[in-house]
Amino acid sequence: MTGAKASQHPKALKVFRIVIKYVKPYMIPFICSILLLSADMFFSVGMAWIQQFFIDTINASDKARLLNLIKTCSALGIGAIVFIVFQYFTRHFSQVMLTRDFTLDVFEKLNKVPFSFIQSKHSGDLTSRITKDVEVTSGIVGSIIYDLGYSFLTCLIVFVYMARINFALTLAAIGAGLLNFIVGRLFEKKMRDASCQVQRKQADIRGVLQETLQGIKIIKIFGLQDEFLKKYIDERKAQNHLLIRQTLLGTGMSQIIDFIFNATAYSCAISIAFLSMQNTISAGEVFAFLVLTWKLQGPFLGISNMWGAVQQSVGAAGRVLEILDMKSESNSETILEKETDYSKIPLIVKDIGFSYSSEDGEVKSVFNHFKFQVDSDGVVAVVGVSGSGKSTLAKLCVGLYKPEYGDIEVFGKSIYSDLERARSLITYISQTPCVLPGTIRDNIAIADENASDEEIIQAAKDANIHDFIDSMENKYYTVIGEKGTTLSVGQKQRIAIARAFLRNSPIIIFDELTSALDSQSEQLINQSIEKLAKNKSVIVISHKLYSVKNARHIVVLYNGQIVEQGTHENLMLNKGVYANLYNSQAYC
Repeated sequence: MTGAKASQHPKALKVFRIVIKYVKPYMIPFICSILLLSADMFFSVGMAWIQQFFIDTINASDKARLLNLIKTCSALGIGAIVFIVFQYFTRHFSQVMLTRDFTLDVFEKLNKVPFSFIQSKHSGDLTSRITKDVEVTSGIVGSIIYDLGYSFLTCLIVFVYMARINFALTLAAIGAGLLNFIVGRLFEKKMRDASCQVQRKQADIRGVLQETLQGIKIIKIFGLQDEFLKKYIDERKAQNHLLIRQTLLGTGMSQIIDFIFNATAYSCAISIAFLSMQNTISAGEVFAFLVLTWKLQGPFLGISNMWGAVQQSVGAAGRVLEILDMKSESNSETILEKETDYSKIPLIVKDIGFSYSSEDGEVKSVFNHFKFQVDSDGVVAVVGVSGSGKSTLAKLCVGLYKPEYGDIEVFGKSIYSDLERARSLITYISQTPCVLPGTIRDNIAIADENASDEEIIQAAKDANIHDFIDSMENKYYTVIGEKGTTLSVGQKQRIAIARAFLRNSPIIIFDELTSALDSQSEQLINQSIEKLAKNKSVIVISHKLYSVKNARHIVVLYNGQIVEQGTHENLMLNKGVYANLYNSQAYC
């Protein structure tokens, strides 16, 4: 099993096209927010025009005109404030809803990607992608539509206004603005790479925090606090180096831009002052030109900053699109019959091959032309030493892994043609069953959301967990802590078995279920397995041979191959691998 290679940085336009489609359901407030940018521009540009009129009116000592100007500007100002507030609301409403829908799509896709991809990533990394990276990526709409649109329109209006006062100086200011934009583009790739590295390191830090919180009991027992603290400090130091580099790049770009910005503004101020002394422009026009020089430079500065934000979005988008671009584990192109022919053989593994890559990149072969089948009801045990491929076989049978060649059929149909159908026919119970936050009833009912209380109680009784639940104060409505910390391993496993009874699927796979249990819990679970096996095909994977000696059929794996199979009695008479393993455990 190999993890997907990290995606290259996508193009900004590709990211924008992907994200902008999430605006469609909210098109009315989105368009309103764009149109209402004019109110913000009125405040930004109109103030210079108003101040010019005020100064020229005062110089002309026209009191009546001044009073009319005050009334008009007051009314326009109040109206502009109302529009700005509404624009702020519609803009942020659109952005929040866009981000929400984008997050839901990424989360939904994450549930459909191959299990091998999930297993190859740290949970902290995936959490960071769904939360932080999605939010940063969705910001590209605001950066391009609002910031770029605002900057472009402001620049256009200011240019027209300033050109009426002095065209040559206006062109000089525009040239300086373009120079600022070029400086921003020169820093583009480095800023994007730095942003992506910071995002990855943030995911690593979140992973360390999750490992610490999830393993706090073991950390305290073994006195590993200092080691985990050092690990966290090392990750933070690495992040600090990346943040310093990102800050230096950002500071370097902003300082160069600020220098060009200020040099242009001061040069224009000196030039316009000389023109004023020659009485070619009025005092109000001088003031307006000086104010608007900053306004003309500002949009170019805004575009540069916007471009930096776009690069952050693009950097984060690479990690998000790695999930969205991945092929779902089930992608059937035909409409399949949902009816199941139960007269067919329940499970057949047909000549499969499978290998996986270790962390150091070494490829290890697990199965080569492997064949296996479960052809009737009852218990089939799969045993063998650690590393023989037992648990890998279980995960292949439920479609968590996909073989490199060969096929797996459930009741005559390939599981890969319709994974949803196949998984509805198989219940898989792992060594460490997943217990979700919520009540005990909720945890059992996930097997059948429409189950009645009577059906849930009966399933618990069949799983030998009812008496324990009934002894608790809130009984089936007892709230379980995160990861079921209030329950023992045996209790979690019996809740998982209760799910199997409630789901009532024809095939059940138990993966090393009794490996870490005391004898009493193991006995209760074995009783439940016997009940399930009466009219179902049950596969029990175990390295405890004495716990499966009553199985109808026993398959012995060694290095990914079946080396022996038969009943316990026959295998003991053969005095082969099974007998040696059984005898070695009997004397332990």
